[in-house]
Amino acid sequence: MKKVMIFMILFLFFSMTIVFSAGLSLGGTIGGAIGWLSGSDWINTLNSIGGTNSIKLGFYWGIFINIELHEYISIRPEFLYSNQGGAYKYSYMGYIIDGTITAKALEIPIFFNPKIRFSSGYLFLSVGPELVFFLDDIKFKERGFGMTVETGRSADNPIVFGFAAGIGYEYSFESGNFTFDLKYKKTLTEIFNNNSSFNSIGMQIGFSPKL
Repeated sequence: MKKVMIFMILFLFFSMTIVFSAGLSLGGTIGGAIGWLSGSDWINTLNSIGGTNSIKLGFYWGIFINIELHEYISIRPEFLYSNQGGAYKYSYMGYIIDGTITAKALEIPIFFNPKIRFSSGYLFLSVGPELVFFLDDIKFKERGFGMTVETGRSADNPIVFGFAAGIGYEYSFESGNFTFDLKYKKTLTEIFNNNSSFNSIGMQIGFSPKL
């Protein structure tokens, strides 16, 4: 967590320097998401124990820079701390075992946002690549038999490439711009040496004050 705060402070300082020199907008964002795992290797593992895939609640927060290229086009790099993963369930000796997989990560997506006028604001699309940096061991936790067992495993690839896309709405106030959006994210390169991947659908709100 200390590393996250150091990165956030440095990024904030760098971003404010750019904002004041170039007239761009800097803002903050926070959101929640549901996450799950996918991929044939993961599904085969579940099938081998008679398990079922499930979802896990997660969250993320961070800062962004909105770069207005045109009234109807912008680029938005984000710098996010996230808690993501998935869940599963299986039966063993008549007991239900609930498992979760949790990863703490830094996400750096770069969104291309075309937009159109809609009512008093703008309706926009978001699409772009992202880099995901895993900050710690990925945690595997199982509950059953009245016990909880937790283990950790380092990602075989601590930096992975991903993709994100969504839709949102932007509304301007005298004090700044408010955004609300819905996004889907997916890791594309291997976290472990198999084809399992993290997926999430999240809602986030953001605000960038007018300087």
